[in-house]
Amino acid sequence: MKKLSIALLIAFMMLSISSISAQDLTTMKHRLHFRVLFVDYAGPNGYSTDSVGITNGIEFGYTNLLTKNFAFSIPVKYNLANFDGKSNATNMLSIDAVGRLQAYNESVKVIPYALFGGGIAMERDSDLNIQFPVGGGFQYRLAPHSMISLQGEYRFSQKENRNNLQIGIGANFVLGKVDPDESGQDTDGDGVPDAMDECPDEAGPKVLNGCPDRDMDGVIDKLDACPDEPGPADNQGCPDNDRDKDGIVNDVDACPDQAGPPENNGCPNGDRDGDGLLDLNDDCPDQAGPIDNRGCPLSDRDGDGVIDSKDKCPDEYGLIELFGCPDGDFDGDGIPDSKDLCPNMAGPDSTGGCPEMKKEEKELLEYAEQNVEFEFAKSRLLSDSYRILDQVINLLEQYPDFKIELIGHTDDIGRKANNMQLSIDRAQACADYMAAKGIDESRMTVIGRGELEPLESNSTDEGRSRNRRVEFNILGQE
Repeated sequence: MKKLSIALLIAFMMLSISSISAQDLTTMKHRLHFRVLFVDYAGPNGYSTDSVGITNGIEFGYTNLLTKNFAFSIPVKYNLANFDGKSNATNMLSIDAVGRLQAYNESVKVIPYALFGGGIAMERDSDLNIQFPVGGGFQYRLAPHSMISLQGEYRFSQKENRNNLQIGIGANFVLGKVDPDESGQDTDGDGVPDAMDECPDEAGPKVLNGCPDRDMDGVIDKLDACPDEPGPADNQGCPDNDRDKDGIVNDVDACPDQAGPPENNGCPNGDRDGDGLLDLNDDCPDQAGPIDNRGCPLSDRDGDGVIDSKDKCPDEYGLIELFGCPDGDFDGDGIPDSKDLCPNMAGPDSTGGCPEMKKEEKELLEYAEQNVEFEFAKSRLLSDSYRILDQVINLLEQYPDFKIELIGHTDDIGRKANNMQLSIDRAQACADYMAAKGIDESRMTVIGRGELEPLESNSTDEGRSRNRRVEFNILGQE
């Protein structure tokens, strides 16, 4: 029953939508309708719908529109009835006489209504009973000739335990054809009734649903960006403005007078200097240059192999490792800058040209090695470690040429691969904190040794504690 009802509803609605003719709801008196019903005999009579459920039914009917606000309808219904705690207890056939009061307005698509009436219900193997339906619903106008509807009615029965509630959804179809002269109100007098006129206050041709089109380009004025100049619909009714005829309108064409493909923004695919970069994107279209320099040649005034943009001494021939500057001895310590670990600070050869650290400064680094601590099995620094790292940062700020190695170590608990990664992560955590405090990352090198270089035996808690550490080694210092 349910599948048959749904199939009939879909077929009827498709017929309603596809059969378009010139009609008006206020003048067409004769209609047919069809609905799929959902019927509840249990709830209104004190029984649980959980035990007997809601049934389905179908309804066909004829309606005569006596006035635009009142209609008379004869519906015929067939459904299953559940009652007295029994499912599918009996088949039910009914026929009613119903009056319907509706609020109709030509400019509104939704038509609400109220209904009342009476009818006879016939049960299988049982006497007739009289029922009085009351309820309401609404119709939605799909086109001047067809509507869909949703209706609910409560039916009072003279027979005990036969009150019921019915909800129906379906389609209404207007019969007949009307002369256009009788097609209802036409405010703008363009021959298109207001019910079908998309522009009821402005005269326009029927082919455009009653809307005006001053430039006659097929795009109605309210959608036409150029209502007084004819143009194609895909250009919002404006005239063609593609001077080079490459399919890209002038407003978005990067080369409006030269034809070119869309992927090149309407410009021709040219590369005059042959450097592999299209002229459109080439800052130097007549001089070949690498793509990463936007097609411009790289300049090296002193010819030392270091381009000017990276050469710290662009007018002096120098060494690549000294960023294009010539080798010298800026700090006068007798060690060439190319070999001096601290080219801006004098120091002995034994420390690579860096000043020798004081005893207490070396002791600070040793203290940091044993006292910078982390959460168990993690690389997150404990809060007390920040104070110690701040002292290392102060030392590096006093010696701006110093470079430092941060070497992480672990004990032998756990897998070797995991310990190696943990040692790297812990050293990196120290470097990240120091970088956040202003130490240039180029001065720091992060190394992980895992469990490979223990200070003491890992057989005791004390030994393992000493082995878990981060070394702070200043390059050039013993």
